[in-house]
Amino acid sequence: MGAAHLSALGAIGLQRPQQSVRREQGAAPLIDLSLLRSRPFLASSADGLFTGLSVIGLFSCLPTLFRQAPGMSAPGSARLFLRERR
Repeated sequence: MGAAHLSALGAIGLQRPQQSVRREQGAAPLIDLSLLRSRPFLASSADGLFTGLSVIGLFSCLPTLFRQAPGMSAPGSARLFLRERR
């Protein structure tokens, strides 16, 4: 038996117990959905989503825009986000 066969058998052997455990647990949500009725929890969740999307947009989309629109180089657009040290 080759290494590929052994790794395939190992993967199958690891999936079997996992499938039986998954069947026993059932499909339960990760958090209690009644928390979404709470205004403070909903506001906190929405705030976290907005903050995360803002950071992703700032540090991934904006450098691409700077590279395409004014024709900056990749290091030049990255330097815009670095703070100058004196």
